[in-house]
Amino acid sequence: QVPSLVYPNNTNRNVFYQNSAALVEKADHIRLQNINLSYQLDKTQWHKLPFSSVQIYVFANNLGLLWKANKACIDPDYTAAFSMPDPSSISIGCKINL
Repeated sequence: QVPSLVYPNNTNRNVFYQNSAALVEKADHIRLQNINLSYQLDKTQWHKLPFSSVQIYVFANNLGLLWKANKACIDPDYTAAFSMPDPSSISIGCKINL
């Protein structure tokens, strides 16, 4: 699987090996991408509620990898040497219906 050194150097031969299957890693993965948790309160449940309904929610995005098939610690979504992964974010909100 490793090519030998040939003299004189043949650049076409090196480019062929660079794109060969010997350098391909498995990219199977399970990613925790989007999570949305919400809870809704109605006036029928809580009679003292001053609104007709209230929804409280939490949204989390890009929390990370849960499992990856390769042993090289490579994230399949970020292949460039200096690329940064998308940042994780968490949003909390409240929706009120009068």
